Amino acid sequence: VQAFDTHLRRSLGRLNAKEEVTAKLEEVAAKDVKVIIDLIYGLNGQTKAMLLNDIRTALACGVSGMDLYKLQIMPKSPLGQAIAKGNIKYEYNNRMLAEMFVAADALLAEQGAKALSCCHWAMREDERSGYNTLVKSGANIITCGAACGGHMGMYNYMKTMDRSDYVKKATSGQYAVMGMGKHNENYLLLEKLSGQCDSGRFDFALLKQYSDADWESLLAPLLEQWELLDLLYAVDGKYYFTAKGKYYYRQMDRVLLTAAECALYGKPGLMEQAGQKMMGIMKNMK
Repeated sequence: VQAFDTHLRRSLGRLNAKEEVTAKLEEVAAKDVKVIIDLIYGLNGQTKAMLLNDIRTALACGVSGMDLYKLQIMPKSPLGQAIAKGNIKYEYNNRMLAEMFVAADALLAEQGAKALSCCHWAMREDERSGYNTLVKSGANIITCGAACGGHMGMYNYMKTMDRSDYVKKATSGQYAVMGMGKHNENYLLLEKLSGQCDSGRFDFALLKQYSDADWESLLAPLLEQWELLDLLYAVDGKYYFTAKGKYYYRQMDRVLLTAAECALYGKPGLMEQAGQKMMGIMKNMK
């Protein structure tokens, strides 16, 4: 969906009017199946009131769950290039975007939605966001089809990109895998840490099976700083993200992994830093 407002939708290249979208959502939701939608905030021309109205509209349509994503402006995308050239002026700063998210989070809580992660809410008890929750915590992922990747145990793999080649190999009993790699010994620990960050809550007792280290003590300076910045709070030995923390969770994830990796391996050298920058690795050294 991304947005319900007809004018805003059409500025994104989504031609269906709001009334068409809501009618289809209501039709499908009436069949008692799960309906999960994505909404984006931070779109040019979108106000906080429009975002909150989008959430109310989605709830009225009977959706089972909702993801709320901040607009990501990729430098090489048409939008990114238009902004860089000055053809489009982007209207929002971090403070304004955070205010939009915090207001949305408050509305969803008020409406009884359950936050399953920093960006996903459930409106039904049977909505678990199972795939996203598992894939972000190091679970085994068995994938079917061309151009898809997954992992089993300590190994990751990538299926062949070419569809005809995939079909030929799969139908003749061959493995249609173009490449494999082995994770390092701390992979599952770091995935679990990252997964907890994605969920918006830390329970360091759950890391005992992956590491003998006292990670709560190792990360205490960072956790204390985040508490001072009103990004999280502690209750009975567990840490929960505030609405502000949920807005910044991606940046917090990078900082968390950097701190954990420095504790495990020491600070990265110049060669490692250059390699990370060149490869565009999303999750630090691991």
